[in-house]
Amino acid sequence: MENTRPVPVPLPARSLVGLTAGLLIWTLFVGWNLWNPENALIYRDIPRMVLPNLWSMHSAMKGGFIPFLELQKGGGMPFLFDPQTASWYPLAWLAASLDLDWGFRLHQFFHLFWLGLGFAALALSWRLSLGSACFVGMTGIAAIPHLHALEWIAITAGLSWVPWSFVAATLGRPLLWTLALTLSVLSGHAYLWVMMPILALTGLALASQESRRKFLLGLLFVPALTFPQWAGYLSTVSEMTSHGIQSSVSPIITGVEPGHLLNFLSPKAFRDFLFGAADGRIQEFTYWGPFGWARQCYVGLLPLLLLLLGRPWQTRQGKVLFIPALAGLVMSTSPSWLPASLSGIFRHIHHPATFIQLTMWATMLLGAIAFDQCLKEQLLPSGKALLFTIVFAGFWWVHGSLADR
Repeated sequence: MENTRPVPVPLPARSLVGLTAGLLIWTLFVGWNLWNPENALIYRDIPRMVLPNLWSMHSAMKGGFIPFLELQKGGGMPFLFDPQTASWYPLAWLAASLDLDWGFRLHQFFHLFWLGLGFAALALSWRLSLGSACFVGMTGIAAIPHLHALEWIAITAGLSWVPWSFVAATLGRPLLWTLALTLSVLSGHAYLWVMMPILALTGLALASQESRRKFLLGLLFVPALTFPQWAGYLSTVSEMTSHGIQSSVSPIITGVEPGHLLNFLSPKAFRDFLFGAADGRIQEFTYWGPFGWARQCYVGLLPLLLLLLGRPWQTRQGKVLFIPALAGLVMSTSPSWLPASLSGIFRHIHHPATFIQLTMWATMLLGAIAFDQCLKEQLLPSGKALLFTIVFAGFWWVHGSLADR
């Protein structure tokens, strides 16, 4: 049987080194507010949850074990079976072994960089140009949901393995594919567990037909390898609810409504406003709503503009990307009747808007394919250089102007 495994276009070593160095510098620039050691780690859940979890893991590792319960929290809270502690994730152990602040910063820096490098590697595995790889890598690093996820080690770690699972599937590497999916689960990003069937289906669609049997076999190993984590979590949530939700109270469900898709055009499309009148009255206009950050899907305007210039859906990869694109739209919506009918599920998945990231990733990658198509049009070298300069200058300005970095 003829081997149809795609072979990436060979690139000079200096080009690959330059791409990697460029993404490292871009990661340093985009997340400098967090990496800067002069800034205190005081934002939201970082001091309240993430750093205490890292300290608990650090103390446990010094004692030679990781506890099932964290006795320093209340009367004892789950630790080993709480996904947000990332206690099953090997790289979190490394972060916990370092100084608390630097362990957190280095963990987040590496995984944000690894995420962008994964998208760039995916573009190269699809035989796209170096410029397209650089474009999608930079877009992935600077995407608003990815920057917001820097607040949590479990989420950032889980997201970073998504593009690498697609790379492994494209190159016909079932063992690496299984490893990437396993690490994404072990990271503790529980919402990614729900997205796993879509990510696995997308990977199978990217794999060559003759290798899919091996990929299916590898897929069977993922739940077996991660059984202690997700089984322990399910046993825990069967006895309690998350975020302090009372069993007699319906949880607040954060879904995506049609109007929220404006977030693809501007991350400031929905905000809450307070206006003080001269007579002392205060008027409040609520558009963002509780947990509105879950609806974030802004990746910049350029991927959307490039979709108008190219024809990415005509490629094989472009057709496959319709799987996560449509799945994200369906899964992120939450009809009013659904939480009432499935209240037991929505007490633990009360941010279904998070699933819009499937659509966001598809948009980024379709934009990269369209960018490649634009570069390969019959343009003079000067025209290609001009297009490349305009795109990246526009990316820099638009993202800096509209995004809440």
